[in-house]
Amino acid sequence: MKQFILPETFAFIYVLWTIIHSFSGIGNPYADAGEQNDDAIYDVLAWKNKTIGAVILTLVLLFVVSPILFLFCRVISRIPPRRLCEEGAGQHCENGAAADSQVPLL
Repeated sequence: MKQFILPETFAFIYVLWTIIHSFSGIGNPYADAGEQNDDAIYDVLAWKNKTIGAVILTLVLLFVVSPILFLFCRVISRIPPRRLCEEGAGQHCENGAAADSQVPLL
């Protein structure tokens, strides 16, 4: 599951950026048009005005939705047969192809 670390780290860094952006005063170009009353990048992540909602949404996305999507993609990627063979696997790999025509795993 080491492949899960990169997307989860990216999501966590993005959440940190939304918090920094909300409280730093960088500004939101849509706030001036009256569409939003917060400096939040997205209205649903309005850390100043809707802190509890933003925390709940962030926790659900980071610890529920993201792992479920990762596992779903992992299961889908396991459906096709393997195309790589380990060296020394003999004449045939698991999927029935000749070992000589396959790229060896490192």
